[in-house]
Amino acid sequence: MTNRKLNQMQRAGLMGAYLTAAELVSQGFVTTITSRNTQDVDILAYLPETKRTFGIQVKTNSESSSWSKGASIKGIEELKSPNTFYVFVDLKKGERPDFYVVNSLNVYKRRKTARGGWIWFEAENSDLGNWKLMKTAGK
Repeated sequence: MTNRKLNQMQRAGLMGAYLTAAELVSQGFVTTITSRNTQDVDILAYLPETKRTFGIQVKTNSESSSWSKGASIKGIEELKSPNTFYVFVDLKKGERPDFYVVNSLNVYKRRKTARGGWIWFEAENSDLGNWKLMKTAGK
């Protein structure tokens, strides 16, 4: 392992993944965070009451970022699945973060193309704290 410092975006990404995993545990899920070089999925989550497993892609802003509910996303076409979710984490200095939970199919439907071919997605207020969406997926 190298001694290089994590930049602000890397720290925000790690914080978002661990905060999301903790929030999922509080919602009754069993979670594991994937290794940093895993493509597409940051967290694997299992809900014992439904015996369903989900892949979760976490997108986190940094505390100094201007966005609160959006992110640039690569590879959305490959992630479309009823069992794959995005969690957009809005870090707030000294406050509890907001979690916007969106199924990857809805991210794909609501996406917008930005410069350079990047896909932009902006979460809506109805996505805020919508963990029920995962609990009822596929029912």
